[in-house]
Amino acid sequence: MELNREKIVQAAINQFNTQGIQGASISAIAAEAGISKGTLYYYYQSKDSLIHDCFSIVKQNAKEITFLHLDMSLPPEQLIREFVHASFRWPLTYPEQLRFMDSYISLYFYEKKAYSLFLFDMLCEENVTPAMRNALRDDLPLELLNFLVGKTLTHVCKYAIACPEFINNEAYIKASAEMIWNMIKK
Repeated sequence: MELNREKIVQAAINQFNTQGIQGASISAIAAEAGISKGTLYYYYQSKDSLIHDCFSIVKQNAKEITFLHLDMSLPPEQLIREFVHASFRWPLTYPEQLRFMDSYISLYFYEKKAYSLFLFDMLCEENVTPAMRNALRDDLPLELLNFLVGKTLTHVCKYAIACPEFINNEAYIKASAEMIWNMIKK
């Protein structure tokens, strides 16, 4: 990503986190990025396009960090547990991105329901195996399982960030993984 676009995205995420997604202005984002509004509009036609690009970039960062060392050949229960453990890496590295993603999900999931939003969705969208699908609850649509896991995992990570004693606490991470597995297994 080129320098101006990186500055714009970082400034936008900062403004969205401090002013709210709807409250952040293009003028404030441009000022924080150290560019003119015209330059910002050269890269983004609208605030909505900037918001969605920020989400795409944040989602990609989360995916890269989460899946970096995840062994997709593990049995479903162990894979979900390892996935929860791996999911702690991203928000600990980029807590501002977690805050933005949580705001984005809260705003757009209810309004536009077509978005594929959660880290768990990334696990399923590219890597779901028959064994994984057979291990998951089938009385709920995959989208609802994504929502349950995504929101739960977001709150578990936010709590760990707010209470540093839980960040590297294996018992907390293990209990979180167990809770999520029990929520989605058959």
